[in-house]
Amino acid sequence: MEITTNVKSIEPRAFLRGFSSFKVTLSISNSHFSIDNNVLYDYDKTRLMWCPNTDSTNFDILDSVYSIEPYAFEFTSFKTINIPNSVNMIGEGCFYKCASLASIDFPQSIDAIPDYICYQCTSLSTVNMINVASIGLYAFQNCINIQSIGFPGCLTSIGDYAFHSCSSITSVDLPDSVESIGSQAFAFCVKLGKGVYGGKGLKNIGHDVFLSSGIKKSYLPPAVSKKLGL
Repeated sequence: MEITTNVKSIEPRAFLRGFSSFKVTLSISNSHFSIDNNVLYDYDKTRLMWCPNTDSTNFDILDSVYSIEPYAFEFTSFKTINIPNSVNMIGEGCFYKCASLASIDFPQSIDAIPDYICYQCTSLSTVNMINVASIGLYAFQNCINIQSIGFPGCLTSIGDYAFHSCSSITSVDLPDSVESIGSQAFAFCVKLGKGVYGGKGLKNIGHDVFLSSGIKKSYLPPAVSKKLGL
């Protein structure tokens, strides 16, 4: 597929993932985009717009990139994707349904995890976040291999359904910085037998946060446990 001279903008998900292995070419006179190893960027390579599957299991994002467009890696088969500190914005659904993705490290430059970012990444087992203050809706729903989450002390909010059906998580330790937790954020996390800890700063609590989660013991403040029905 050729991106012609008159193309000035490309919407997220413009390239259907059923064709993620096809080759994108660029008209020599197009001054709005650039292509490097079949990966589509803006002209200055500061925005990564779309990445197809490659023969490699690992992908290193260029140090020149400061933002990644929504759904840029959707359905790709990389096991690891390395995000440099230059990146300070990641779009919604960036790693949506990347079934082979095993680990993800969010650098200190990332302070917000957007909606659907790792939705149904079924091989994902390790998530590291250093400076994240908010986790979006459905961010890690159906990530069935995550066993534990190390939440940073600066985290303030967890969105609706953020960890819904993460069926391998065994415990949740909420930093006291967390003020809000969305509806069904940990619903159907069926192995939460080791309990829930922390949560002293919780003010806003959605409905059915731990629905059918298998919690046997709550170590949250009594008033919070009561609101959660634990």
